[in-house]
Amino acid sequence: MAAARTRSENFPKLLVPLLPVTVSAARRRAAAAAADPSPPTSPAPMEQLNAKLYDKYTALKRRKLLDEGLDQKRAADIKELQQAMKDWVAELQSENERLIAKLTQKEQQLVEVQTLFLDETRKTKELNSEILKLQCLLAEKNDANHIATGSPHTTAEMIIENQTPISPAKKTPKSNSRERNIHSIEKAIIPRNGFQEEGRGLDSCRRHMSISGSATEESSSTCMFHMLAESVVGMKFSVNKTEGFSLSVSHETSGYSFTLTWVDQPGGGEWSYQYSSLGTLDRIAMGWMKEDIKFSTAMCPVFFQQISRILRQG
Repeated sequence: MAAARTRSENFPKLLVPLLPVTVSAARRRAAAAAADPSPPTSPAPMEQLNAKLYDKYTALKRRKLLDEGLDQKRAADIKELQQAMKDWVAELQSENERLIAKLTQKEQQLVEVQTLFLDETRKTKELNSEILKLQCLLAEKNDANHIATGSPHTTAEMIIENQTPISPAKKTPKSNSRERNIHSIEKAIIPRNGFQEEGRGLDSCRRHMSISGSATEESSSTCMFHMLAESVVGMKFSVNKTEGFSLSVSHETSGYSFTLTWVDQPGGGEWSYQYSSLGTLDRIAMGWMKEDIKFSTAMCPVFFQQISRILRQG
């Protein structure tokens, strides 16, 4: 294509001097043919060459014009395509910037939500700690009141035993009033069904302290706190004083048991967990329940919540 275009561009320069000669010769031949009725003679070889060259020039010129038109159309199409690509790239960049801004906003919202969640978690832990302290203080106060007034059941039994039997014939309004007071004291002292189990455990603890003769306020408070912890967690606790401060925790229904040992650290102590037996929870126990782990005091609520959830599933 390039070679043909070069020839077409150079060809007119070579042919221009020959065109007048060719046209003049053609006119003379036409005039001679009209004047002389003799048969026409064959054209000269030079004239034939000029005619062929002229035809080729015309064809090349036509092809050149067609090629230039195609080139212009192709250039216009390419320019339009380039403009469309530029518009598309600009639109993509704008969409990318919008998505980046939206992502940044979502990340900021996530940080704010995480901060609020941490604040709520901290407040919840503080409230739980305050509730536990108030429960301990209430238990100590109730225990001190019981020690000061004597055992409720013992008081009721002493009142009942010290009453002199009165025959129905000798009963007076005063004796009837005394009997009603005794019954009201019994109703006020005897716990209801919702607290019978805790009452029996507390009474057994008190009877044990009374028999041993060491029923002090401190030991009674310890007993109350022990019972409170067992009722909240739903497992039995026992303190092992042979190796520092260690707690043996067991769940009677499933047979699951483990040991919690307090380990002192420079930046604050932590709990060391070692399982003794998984019992019937072997199939549903989580992976960390089968390993020896350590956690801080702040993770204690989460630790016992996870264990309680597994115990409910078992």
